Amino acid sequence: DYEIKANRLDSLGNNLWGTGNFVCQQSGNPSDMAVCTTTDNGFIMVWGDPRNAIVSETDLYIQKVNSSGSAIWQTNGIPLCTKRFSQQYQKAMPDNNGGAYVAWTDRRDSISNDIYLQRVRANGTFAMVDTAVALSHDDFEQYRSELAPDMKGGVIVAWYDFRNGPSYPFDIDI
Repeated sequence: DYEIKANRLDSLGNNLWGTGNFVCQQSGNPSDMAVCTTTDNGFIMVWGDPRNAIVSETDLYIQKVNSSGSAIWQTNGIPLCTKRFSQQYQKAMPDNNGGAYVAWTDRRDSISNDIYLQRVRANGTFAMVDTAVALSHDDFEQYRSELAPDMKGGVIVAWYDFRNGPSYPFDIDI
């Protein structure tokens, strides 16, 4: 099984944390990592994790690592979304308060992929109720979101959207 490690390098390429520190050692081959820095010199990492694969396919887990390389939330990450079916293609962006915004493609309704967003605070709690806010929920496919700051503490989210049919180039809703 794969595990997740991280290392910090200085501007000359020197490893500051030796051979790296474990972020997640849960068995099950985590994948699709997204990382963003935080205002307290740490970083937040979110990844696809099949540890509950029998029930929900790939879930999303998240962990904050401090400037010394130590994971500071729950061992092996906290569940960001463990709804049925797959959550994937996650993106993370700092919220400028030590936390992050995370958007992802979610197939929880088993009909089509939709876009969800959650804000995770610096202490690992979620700002939005349930497991996130549905930004786009439609019977057609929406996937692969991208994040950008709105320069006011919020976030702008864009994604591919097939609601008007699979034309090229893809329709992008903002």
